[in-house]
Amino acid sequence: IFIDNQIVSKKWLQDSFQASIRFEAGGAYGFSWWQMPLANGQSFWEAWGIGGQHIMLFPDYQLLVVFTGGNYEVTRPQEPYFILENYILPALSKV
Repeated sequence: IFIDNQIVSKKWLQDSFQASIRFEAGGAYGFSWWQMPLANGQSFWEAWGIGGQHIMLFPDYQLLVVFTGGNYEVTRPQEPYFILENYILPALSKV
């Protein structure tokens, strides 16, 4: 919603989180969103872009995590996942 106008339809948004491709190792893909498995059996949806940009949606926790960055040299591409696994997810298990 932007200035009281619906930009993307609710149906399109719901459809974008439906897996159009499933992977044997777990996870799925649909409309630029990747469904990523977690070790606890749950999953989250993620969109990512160049330079370390990540949008992570955790429906089970009603949580949105966003990483912005300028990591264009790809020297630390896994850093958002390190932060997620070592700080954010452990904090969620305490609430």
